Amino acid sequence: MVDNTKTSTQVKPGNNRGGRPAHKPNDTSKAMVMEAIGMGMEQTMIAKLLDVCPKTLRKFYRDELDTGKARANMTVAKSLYGRAISGKDTIASIFWLKARDGWQDTQKTVHEGLPEKISVTFALKAPDSGPIIEATPVVDLIEQK
Repeated sequence: MVDNTKTSTQVKPGNNRGGRPAHKPNDTSKAMVMEAIGMGMEQTMIAKLLDVCPKTLRKFYRDELDTGKARANMTVAKSLYGRAISGKDTIASIFWLKARDGWQDTQKTVHEGLPEKISVTFALKAPDSGPIIEATPVVDLIEQK
């Protein structure tokens, strides 16, 4: 008779014998995912850095993936806002007003009329490859009125 019972290598419920060990996120890995998402890194690249598959990344770091970009934008906005309201960083203040309050750069162009004379110089080469002929016509705009 053959004994069909398993020996000590029998898999007990809850024990995973195959594949990689289970991923265990920690504060350092969560912070890294948050920063990487905030900087615009793709999920596939972050998964490679953590040595996990993208599905595992999404399973264990859902909150970081969902909020990382907004948190990074908030951090930068707080920094810019602080510099703008300090009164010591004029560029930050101007940027803030342009982005948030609709300020625009304007340029005032003043036309002082037409010039009295326009001079144009050009060079023509003779068809027989002879000497270059230079001409400088001067147009007197005042007399043409």
